[in-house]
Amino acid sequence: MTLLDVNILVNAFHRDSADHATCTEWLSLLIASAEAFGVPDLALSGLIGIATHPNVFQTPGVRHWEIFESLCIAAGARGNLVTDAWFAAPAIDSGSEWATMDRDFSRFPGLRWRSPANTTTSAD
Repeated sequence: MTLLDVNILVNAFHRDSADHATCTEWLSLLIASAEAFGVPDLALSGLIGIATHPNVFQTPGVRHWEIFESLCIAAGARGNLVTDAWFAAPAIDSGSEWATMDRDFSRFPGLRWRSPANTTTSAD
């Protein structure tokens, strides 16, 4: 028996997913086969929670790349800091606050962020 993880279901559901075609085709073949399969309740509830969340399938804003580039330059981003800049860019673009335990995010101008570890928040 094959049990399906929520990521298979989400990718098959979300047409803009990079893995949509792969997961949809694989899932269709599984369903059409004689192989037994199942979907755990937690995977189903995860799919529903993800698919109905209003912000999950939003793509980065139109300024995402521009912001990412400016953050990399401003912070002198190298190594892991490049990934942090990638996370910071859509937060800035959408006006969101970034929640993280990583104080490196303080290096990005314009990013509103906070840490659950303390009550300190960034200033714009």
